[in-house]
Amino acid sequence: MATNDLLMIESKQLSLTKLNLERKIMGHSSIFLKVCFAALALLLIVIIGDAWSLAAAPPPLHITHITPSGTDVPAGRQIVFQFDKPVVPIGCMARQVSACSNFLGPIVITPSLKCQWRWLNTGTLACQLDEKSAMSPATCYTIVVNPGIKTLDGATLEKAVRHNFTTERPQIQNAWFKTWRGPGVPVIRLTFNQPVFKNSVAEHIFMAAKGKTEKRMDITVEPDPDIKEEPLGDASTDPEREARRVWLVSPSKELPLNTRVALRVNPGLASFLGPERGIEKRVIASFSTFPPFAFEGIECTDNNGKTLHIAPDRPESFKKPMQSLEAGGTGLLITGHRGRNQEKRHLHSGSGGRSHRL
Repeated sequence: MATNDLLMIESKQLSLTKLNLERKIMGHSSIFLKVCFAALALLLIVIIGDAWSLAAAPPPLHITHITPSGTDVPAGRQIVFQFDKPVVPIGCMARQVSACSNFLGPIVITPSLKCQWRWLNTGTLACQLDEKSAMSPATCYTIVVNPGIKTLDGATLEKAVRHNFTTERPQIQNAWFKTWRGPGVPVIRLTFNQPVFKNSVAEHIFMAAKGKTEKRMDITVEPDPDIKEEPLGDASTDPEREARRVWLVSPSKELPLNTRVALRVNPGLASFLGPERGIEKRVIASFSTFPPFAFEGIECTDNNGKTLHIAPDRPESFKKPMQSLEAGGTGLLITGHRGRNQEKRHLHSGSGGRSHRL
């Protein structure tokens, strides 16, 4: 009897232990479910809040264009930023940007410029430069517009906007034959769009005689005494670093006679006003040197005004009377260069400017 009672007691204890265990498990499950439901509710709140924020935020501000842009633009006195929507109220137009409180983000220009900021209209901002602060030629400018400029509804740029442009680089505007120092020594005046250094002209401009191969011939560079121009740079310490807009160039040694020659420029001309080098690569001028000096014959005009030419190796007899020399009826034909000290009263150009009537 005692044994049976003992078994019953143990059975009841096992049942109680099992029941307690089940209750604990159910309790833990309930806590887990509650935690899961709370997490899901929080996530839903976050999602709804973000969606609401996105729906309420205005569309971002954009810059439609910045001027100037590109390369070799004039070195002007204004940079204009055009936005895609009004940024300031009408009352801020034509006023300093500092008077408009929503101008929060910096506009960085490199190299720096002394901008006087103005709103040209409600969506157009301008950097105005006075005469002394104008852009420099031969210079590459980089602009960074950072977020911070806000519209009336609070919109701003999503990210920084970068822009760049390059002002006019050195180039040749005009080439003119000033004189000839000899039959193979032309002197040519070159005019540039800005002052360029003497040594860069000598390095990047040259002459080349046309033939089977074009051999480069160096040039001599010197100022034009007929042009009153103040040189730039320190020519007293380094004459090669002197800069001018007008230079005379001539071959360092006499060119071959009766030869077609090209005056060329290669990229690299250096400006006194900015660091950007010239990019021109072209023929500046083509010309022919004078042929060797030679006697070509006699030219005569008869009384009817007809011109006759007597070559030295084919003499002819004339039956018609000729006009007198004083009337310009007879003369000698020579080829070659006309020296500067020769008598010029009876010299007349012929045969493309390289034969002369004496």
